[in-house]
Amino acid sequence: MRKIAGFRLALTQCTGSDDGKRRMQDEVMQRIESAIPNAEVVVEIEGNRATIAVVSGHFAGMSRVKKQQEVYACIADLISSGALHAVTIKAAIP
Repeated sequence: MRKIAGFRLALTQCTGSDDGKRRMQDEVMQRIESAIPNAEVVVEIEGNRATIAVVSGHFAGMSRVKKQQEVYACIADLISSGALHAVTIKAAIP
């Protein structure tokens, strides 16, 4: 269980057959960390569904929808390709 700014996500330890899951988690995290300054990111992948929690001062002054759009933009191609189907985004300021 990992907790950031009030968000708690359980991350499964990935081994062997979970290599694809781990790669997808790492890819999503890297994209968000590269695009959103000082982001603390937690990603949970189950099949083609993702739960993403992001905390960054970059979100200060943004509406809830705008914060989610900022995160969504990082992974839009993964969604349009079908690699990810359902995504839950939780975004907050520290």
